[in-house]
Amino acid sequence: MNSRKILRASLALCTTGLLFGSGVQVASATSQADERGAQAAARVVTYDSSGAAEFKDAVTRGAAAWNESVKNIQLKPVQPGQRANIIVVADNGWPRAQPTSLGNGRV
Repeated sequence: MNSRKILRASLALCTTGLLFGSGVQVASATSQADERGAQAAARVVTYDSSGAAEFKDAVTRGAAAWNESVKNIQLKPVQPGQRANIIVVADNGWPRAQPTSLGNGRV
């Protein structure tokens, strides 16, 4: 398995772990709300891949794949001056997930 596949799998698992561990609801709206025709608003989770070194493009592609598959939680790059929910870092200790608070952490 090449390093890009490992990174994508690690990012997906870590992000999912952070989202589930933080109490973010990934499932669709309740059936009662669905019957009324209501749709849950998408939650935006921002990420900072500036520390991802040579894997920055893989993180961007992984986020795009996530966004195509999951509609109620969207991963977006952090904007300048904004604090990211997820910080992606490539260093000697990865892959790992370090939740820092509800919905936030380092992968």
